[in-house]
Amino acid sequence: MCANLQFFGYFLLVLVAISSAVEDNSIQVSTIFKPEDCPVFAAQGDDVSVHYIMKLKDGTVLKSSYEDGVPTDFIVGEPNILSGLSYGIMAMCVGEKRKIHVPPSYGFGAAGSPPAIPPMAFLDIEAELLQISKPPIYMKYVKLLKDRRVMFGGYIAGLVVVSLIILCKCLPSLPSQKRKAAKAKKID
Repeated sequence: MCANLQFFGYFLLVLVAISSAVEDNSIQVSTIFKPEDCPVFAAQGDDVSVHYIMKLKDGTVLKSSYEDGVPTDFIVGEPNILSGLSYGIMAMCVGEKRKIHVPPSYGFGAAGSPPAIPPMAFLDIEAELLQISKPPIYMKYVKLLKDRRVMFGGYIAGLVVVSLIILCKCLPSLPSQKRKAAKAKKID
């Protein structure tokens, strides 16, 4: 009985150690400041202007747009932007400030960005949304066409190939082709 209790105690100790060693792998967003009047929210595809401070978990500042006074402009949801930052900006309004905790899977990942950002780095970003520019409605369709053009090109190529196959199968059965084939047999 005592050995079972001792084993159970070790088991609980190991579980606690494992659970404290595993970091939360989700993006955590908290609002620092939000204006009372917030008519427009940032959404996927919006062009935004943001001031931010990016820090490592230990507080080491990696980059601050406040230092040079030039905010960063990007399109929310674009693949060349840190996905954790894009996610944290969504539904933000102009003048709002947020703290965004970004795990490695939504940051720089297993590779990091040496020398400043180590592999598997958790980032803390304080972001202030300065401006939102909504794209014109036709841009959605332009992007949709760009995304679909490869598929459309494949569709056209497939249509041409199928048409050629049908033509080749049907050509020998045309009356004029049958006469030519019969004449060729008589000559041989």
